Amino acid sequence: MYKPEVDSFLMIDAIKKLDLQGGAALEVGCGSGVISLELKKRFENVLAVDIDTAAVEFTKSKGINARISDLFENVRGKFDLIVFNPPYLPCEDQEDKENCCGDGSVIKRFIVDVPSFLETGGVILLLVSTLTPVIPEGKLILEKKLHFETLKVYSLNIT
Repeated sequence: MYKPEVDSFLMIDAIKKLDLQGGAALEVGCGSGVISLELKKRFENVLAVDIDTAAVEFTKSKGINARISDLFENVRGKFDLIVFNPPYLPCEDQEDKENCCGDGSVIKRFIVDVPSFLETGGVILLLVSTLTPVIPEGKLILEKKLHFETLKVYSLNIT
């Protein structure tokens, strides 16, 4: 299970900066659920999904509606906000696939599927690094410079 780090808190800051709130929000790849907890303060309905059973169970223990899902595999409905803090670093070690995305295939799959789950006028927030192999087009919301990379949260231009 991915524990909250600088990237998780940057996503929370982006949500706060945009003052996002409303009906339904989805966190894809919820990890510890820390972002979903922030969403729960702002949205009537929050769904968190992750491919990791431990992450889903931990997020459920925090009072969040969570389920196992490989991206949108087990998601139904449309959302006013969809957030994704994906595994974004290129893989140098094939055994560390949990914390990286290699060729960017996870992000590519997300971008292809996400429009089907977004309400008209909804917002998609995606966090990437300057080291991420795939960086989609969008509006830069926040960034944080670290010693070897810069983390960036984008609002995606997907229709």
